[in-house]
Amino acid sequence: MSLGHVVVGIDIGGTNTPFALVDGEGRLLSRGLVPTRGREPLEQLLQRLVEGLEDLMAELEPGRRVLAVGAGAPNANARTGWVESPPNVSWGRCDLAGELAKRLGLPAFITNDANAAALGEWRWGAGREVDDFLMVTLGTGLGSGFIVQGELLHGASGHAGELGHICVDPGGRRCNCGLLGCLETWVSAGGLLRTARESGLDLGPWLRAGEEPAPLHLYRAAEAGDEQAARVFQRTGEVLAQGLATAIHLVSPARVVLGGGVMRAGGWILEPVRRALPALLMEPFRDTVQVEASQLDADAAGVLGAAAWAFRGLSHQEDVRA
Repeated sequence: MSLGHVVVGIDIGGTNTPFALVDGEGRLLSRGLVPTRGREPLEQLLQRLVEGLEDLMAELEPGRRVLAVGAGAPNANARTGWVESPPNVSWGRCDLAGELAKRLGLPAFITNDANAAALGEWRWGAGREVDDFLMVTLGTGLGSGFIVQGELLHGASGHAGELGHICVDPGGRRCNCGLLGCLETWVSAGGLLRTARESGLDLGPWLRAGEEPAPLHLYRAAEAGDEQAARVFQRTGEVLAQGLATAIHLVSPARVVLGGGVMRAGGWILEPVRRALPALLMEPFRDTVQVEASQLDADAAGVLGAAAWAFRGLSHQEDVRA
């Protein structure tokens, strides 16, 4: 496959859907963004995407050719090509891969959005050069993607690797998935803010006019020396370490990478995890895993991962033809 050729990468989010043309070395040649508007029919998002992509492809330099499209989406099943009743949108079950292929006239490959982020980080970010790798994305929820012996883990259902929904607090906070005490209810933007509220922390002094409380404001408070804000980050890091210990004992990744918007807090999340994790691991696992922050821009990781999934799909097609 020529490095002169490119693929489309699409990262379908709850609010916005970024997309890009990506070459075989992970370079974003051109980028676009459309609103998702998940309460509207899927057809309207697809129309916006196709119009945006046609503009990008019209500007592609001579000699380059778009080979395929890859997309990461909530509740996407890589085995079937379908999205299955994703949260935050009202599409129900839909054949996303089929619709993209039909509208763009290209082979289409889809996967879960967290798996896409894992692939992007594994191929072009902090997960390079390891065959066993775990990516955890901290945002509205907690997403995760597992690379095990060089392969993305899907499981029998096509939905394996939901670290955010292991139970760390039996009978505790109710999760959007319907279960109680999920890791995501503690380690996510909403979980972080809930811990702050329950601790009695007032984020009001850190809000600017018109702003709603967000992890950014907790970060501002901690940076300014607020000890209560620092304790919220500490507690969140300890709970995340508890979840990571479970994953490490099961699949023994060589590297765990933390990304997503919440990780803009950097060391306020990363360092409590690193401090708490060794005491939660059996001795054989302590020296075989590294915990790092993502090396990719949070706004680009999903797009790059979707592109990586498209390149992988094309290579598998070539293997079959061979």
